[in-house]
Amino acid sequence: MKARDRLLGYLLGALDAGEHAEVERALAESPELRDALDALRIHLAPLDQARGEHEPPSGLVERTCERVEWEEARRADPTGTPGPPEVPVAPATRWAFAWDRLAPGRRATLADSLVGIGVCLAVAILFFPALLSSREAARRTICEDHLRRLATALHLYAEQYGTAPYIPPIGNRAIAANVPLTLRELELLGSSEDLLCPGAEPRHLDEDLPKADDLDRATGILLGYLQRIAGGHYAYTLGVRDGERYGPASFEARAWFAVASDGPSPRLRGRMSDHHGGRGLNVLFEDGHIAFLRNCRLAATGDDVFHSAAGFVECGLSKHDSSLGPSHAHPLTAPLLQTSALPAANLLPVGGLGRPSRPIDSSPLGIDPR
Repeated sequence: MKARDRLLGYLLGALDAGEHAEVERALAESPELRDALDALRIHLAPLDQARGEHEPPSGLVERTCERVEWEEARRADPTGTPGPPEVPVAPATRWAFAWDRLAPGRRATLADSLVGIGVCLAVAILFFPALLSSREAARRTICEDHLRRLATALHLYAEQYGTAPYIPPIGNRAIAANVPLTLRELELLGSSEDLLCPGAEPRHLDEDLPKADDLDRATGILLGYLQRIAGGHYAYTLGVRDGERYGPASFEARAWFAVASDGPSPRLRGRMSDHHGGRGLNVLFEDGHIAFLRNCRLAATGDDVFHSAAGFVECGLSKHDSSLGPSHAHPLTAPLLQTSALPAANLLPVGGLGRPSRPIDSSPLGIDPR
């Protein structure tokens, strides 16, 4: 055997004395052989890191002999040989081979997988609606709190003036938003955040809503935009007509007379509010209680909270006809404003707290400043 073929044995110390001496002489005479030895030593270097005493598995020799005997018997008689001897598996690897050791009939089938997926879907169907319902309930509660603050402000105003805030028939504040604007101007209502409903989607308004002075100075397109957002997300009482006179609603603690609610949506049937997922709306009544209605009609009176008795977005047609309008809604319809029965002298710019700047006469359809 050539010296090159004995290099591995030389490095591992597996040669006898004669072979070892022969390789030593060859290495001394041949530089190429020494280079080959160095290259082989480099390749074997990782083995040095793995050296150490390792305890072989118990019973390894016996199990190996049994396996050899079984293989010989199987080759001699393939049909009559029992199964191979049981090989114990270490705990660390037992689970890694568990699937392979299962009998074909005990492995998970497609039906088992479908059942597992179905169980997961059932849990999701039960869990996620409950989560969404809890979030919706929290938003509805916050909305109710905002309306309660508005109710407190309205009652404080009514104690002094005897009515709800007055909405003038003309001018920059001739809109439903003049109700909260007046309350904020008198500092009866806190921040404009109270005019925002967390259940409104999308929540396109921020907490810095315009004030009365902002509307008084605005003109043109800016005025129209401010009128639409000044009242926030809610709708407010548009006042009433008592016979031939128009004025604010009187506060008589009526449990069925609506004075504010979630704002209506022109996209939904009957101008239903799209707050709270379109499932209903919070309505504030004159006596201060709040009810969550599934539609726009009051069960007690059949009154549509967003329309007058005539079916228009306008003030109520009698003192018992409650009608709510969104921020930009006008209390009087165009035909009523154009009628000759309403003298031009009665359509005066507003002053102060949204009340007429000078006394109004009592002609038909005149303005009752109260």
